[in-house]
Amino acid sequence: MRWVLAPNFPKGTNWSYCNTGYLLAGMIIKSVTGSEKVAPVLRQRILDPLNLNSTFLDIEENLIGELAHGWIHNSETGEWLDVSGLPRTALYSCMYTAGAMLSTTENMVRWVRSLYRGEVFSQESLNEMFSIVEFSNPTILGYGLGTMKRVWLGEQAWSHGGDTFSFGSQAAYFPGRDVSIIVLVNQRNYPYQDFYNMITEQLFKQVANYYLYPHDITHLYNLKVTSTFIRPLADTLKITAMLNNPDNPSALKCRRRLRQRRRKKS
Repeated sequence: MRWVLAPNFPKGTNWSYCNTGYLLAGMIIKSVTGSEKVAPVLRQRILDPLNLNSTFLDIEENLIGELAHGWIHNSETGEWLDVSGLPRTALYSCMYTAGAMLSTTENMVRWVRSLYRGEVFSQESLNEMFSIVEFSNPTILGYGLGTMKRVWLGEQAWSHGGDTFSFGSQAAYFPGRDVSIIVLVNQRNYPYQDFYNMITEQLFKQVANYYLYPHDITHLYNLKVTSTFIRPLADTLKITAMLNNPDNPSALKCRRRLRQRRRKKS
């Protein structure tokens, strides 16, 4: 901590996003609980109770299953490089509780839904989390504690994103419909925020359409993402969408893949 710089502004006069807060949270967890590691505390208090068995704090836990390959683009050669074989200890040790969590879309949907429905923290903590400061963006209403209040397709949502060396993510929860949407991407050398927003909007449209007929399994399996996302550096774009209705176990999953050929610009 002796390398920490002076504050950017006096306390209470402004705000700024900084990953250091999440690193401090990890240090506080270890200090308060007396644990040498954060992972056992997270697993005992959050991950196991929520049955998040595919979520891990890398560098402190052994990953069960396969890790998606991460890709980066070499702008000089035009090649896409698979960096999954590179050691990740240094990078993930640096990110630690600010970005070294590994998970799946299914686990993330469950986590986001539980978090925003008040099943994880007390109401007092949620009120503090939802206390926002104004944001200079027409679609973002404000920033709270680790969450953004925004508008998608005319509906209010809570969301947050993140990215690392070769991965990116965005989580969104629509309280008016009790809908959670997770987008995970295994590269980040493109305008990923536009991609996240496009996928989130299209999935939300499909979810809204699905809930018109929540018990019609034929209707469920006919749903698919229909919009395209053309990116000059990719030959194809694959999108896999899954709908999960926890209130209707008989119609849990719907998977569709969209293959989009690269198009030449006119």
